[in-house]
Amino acid sequence: MPVRIDEAEPIRDGYYQMRVHGPQGELEETVVTSAELAEALSAAAERSPSASPEDLFLWIELHRIRLAYAHDPTSPFSPSA
Repeated sequence: MPVRIDEAEPIRDGYYQMRVHGPQGELEETVVTSAELAEALSAAAERSPSASPEDLFLWIELHRIRLAYAHDPTSPFSPSA
């Protein structure tokens, strides 16, 4: 189950306190060992990316162009015009 790690602090040798957001956005705190952390990181590295490189490129270009128009004072589509 994927989580987003907000903070990780070593609390003693081989143990880490982690603050994470779960799949539904709930905030949780947990303590993991170095072995558990290494196992989770290796499992995450084995997963394939969720988007193709072409899809990622197109997503970046979409936002680049949208932001360029938003900050171009000479554009008729600019919110500042």
